[in-house]
Amino acid sequence: MNPIYFPFTFISEPVLKEISIFFPQTVIYQPTSGKIPEYIKKSADKGLLKIHATFGGDETRFDQLVREYRDWIERHKGSETSFVKTRIFDRVDMETIPMYSDNSTSQIKYDIKKGHIENQTQKPDAEFTARLFLLIAQEFDIQQDEFKRDLEHFQLMENNLFSDIRGEDQFSGSSINDPDTIISDDLGRHKTGQRLSAWLKIFEQDPVAPDEFGSGLFITSSQSVLEHIMELCPESELILSTGPVPVGGQNPKKIKEFQEILKENLIRLSKNRFEKDLTPFPELTPANNIFSCLNIFCFSQKSPRMLFKETIKQPDDFPPNKDVLNFQNIFIGIVERVRS
Repeated sequence: MNPIYFPFTFISEPVLKEISIFFPQTVIYQPTSGKIPEYIKKSADKGLLKIHATFGGDETRFDQLVREYRDWIERHKGSETSFVKTRIFDRVDMETIPMYSDNSTSQIKYDIKKGHIENQTQKPDAEFTARLFLLIAQEFDIQQDEFKRDLEHFQLMENNLFSDIRGEDQFSGSSINDPDTIISDDLGRHKTGQRLSAWLKIFEQDPVAPDEFGSGLFITSSQSVLEHIMELCPESELILSTGPVPVGGQNPKKIKEFQEILKENLIRLSKNRFEKDLTPFPELTPANNIFSCLNIFCFSQKSPRMLFKETIKQPDDFPPNKDVLNFQNIFIGIVERVRS
């Protein structure tokens, strides 16, 4: 059962570090094969991530349309830096986004020259729109991650300055290693339903098959995303919790043992979600005061599309994808920073 990171196409270094405690490799989807973030590629080369970028053959055209569309957004609504505020992607079905399929480039240029938007009756291409949204969301997430790291670096410099002034070996106040002082932001708070809807579009193009017992495992780092799903499907149940697990400085053999036991427990739960005879996890020695916890919830007899049915609008003639629909159980896990 390969864990699938969702509904994001970018994963920060701290989040990947925590997820990698629980899983040796995680699947991550990309909106385009032509512009994969460098950190994602390096992590894939190390074997920590497995990239699914299902779109090929039209990347040159896609990149061209993205450039044209960004120009259009800049003139009408603002760039991806205003991703949170712009209302272009407010509808979860995204049918309000002015996309123009084959004549998109000429239409966008025409609108730009006129200086305003005409009412469009043609529906946007759903696949292209989803990819475009995820690409803009990805760049927003990368910008937020860089901003966070810059602030943390500034705080560390400030702490060191105070230490030098006071003649201390180490600043006695709050440390940058203290979880409470690390600047955190749940990016899933921003356009949650739209993220899920768009991500499902590309997942359906190349779904990860369920395991031999018909279960699939989806992993997120966003409490907002989990809460959003639970509002739609409140009948979920918590089936596994690792409790606080120390982050960093672990013996690779101990980590591998921990991961093997987690894998074994997931197989048992996939076979029978009511299984109670699970193998206890080995105790890992903490190297600092940073801990992470994995909680896994089960949504029985749900396909991804059914699970998020209120966040995604499908036409009546939408062709069913057997690989997507053939899930007996959907496991959704959340990796969270916790205090021990």
